[in-house]
Amino acid sequence: MPEDLSVTGWDNNPVTAFLPPSLTTVDVDHERLGRRVLARLLAALRGEPAPQEDEPITRVIWRESTGPAPGRAR
Repeated sequence: MPEDLSVTGWDNNPVTAFLPPSLTTVDVDHERLGRRVLARLLAALRGEPAPQEDEPITRVIWRESTGPAPGRAR
């Protein structure tokens, strides 16, 4: 890896940063997710439109376990 196969994880487990090769992962902002869910729930209970959120709650943390697609440069 990553010459032949790219691998990604989910939820940014801290251990994956130290295993060879370090694992590319998606980090989820659970606090922001909880606030967003609660705001939508309260809006629904009040009969109001759901608030619009433009800010993402996830981000990709690029590490060693992913590489460019075959035939492409990064």
